[in-house]
Amino acid sequence: MSNVRAFVLGSFVLGMSLGAWGCAAGNGGSGGDGGGQEPSSSATGGGGGNGGAGGSGEVAGGAGGDGGGAGAGGGAVCGDGILAGSEECDDANADPTDRCDGCAVKCLEGEQKWSGNNHCYAEFTAQKTNFANALQACATSGGYMVTVTSQAEQDFLFGTVIDKAILLPRWLGLTDIDTEGTFVWGNGEPLAYTHWQQNQPDDYNASEDCVEMYHVTGEWNDDNCTYEYHYVCEYAPPGL
Repeated sequence: MSNVRAFVLGSFVLGMSLGAWGCAAGNGGSGGDGGGQEPSSSATGGGGGNGGAGGSGEVAGGAGGDGGGAGAGGGAVCGDGILAGSEECDDANADPTDRCDGCAVKCLEGEQKWSGNNHCYAEFTAQKTNFANALQACATSGGYMVTVTSQAEQDFLFGTVIDKAILLPRWLGLTDIDTEGTFVWGNGEPLAYTHWQQNQPDDYNASEDCVEMYHVTGEWNDDNCTYEYHYVCEYAPPGL
């Protein structure tokens, strides 16, 4: 065999060997999908999962997959001062006497909680007092003379808070003492609802500027502010 023919044949055999080796090597497999999201119960989400393992190959595997996306933020965090989720209140402190404890409204003994606003209500019947003293007593105990802003609140107050077996009306926090005929709530809430008795208010003898609730019917009447009756206080827990 001549040198030329030997060279050509050798080149052909070498080319075939390289081709077979290339087919066997192949490309590495694709990287796996990112791992699942890590669970989280905190305000910040869980971290992304680990990347999947690289695919197999005769020579080299593919790159690993990207990690999973960061987890979404968790639920409300009790004690951070931010009302969220199922919290009834969040006052950012551990004092149970302020009527917010463990992010739930817990009224004090003798008080009634209304789910309509999560406020606490208490009537005071141990002694009679005039309107001004009742107003001050509510403020001193951390509340205000009760306001009634809807039929639902009226029904709760008369049906649950007022003890109808105890005689005498109950003072409400409503008065027109500043401007006759213009009734305002002592805590500044707008007057959006009333429950007057028929033909009331009438400012009888031009001397009736404070509002009471009759303990028998629940209806309202304007009366002389110096008269002494029982009264109801309302408390709004912090963190509402």
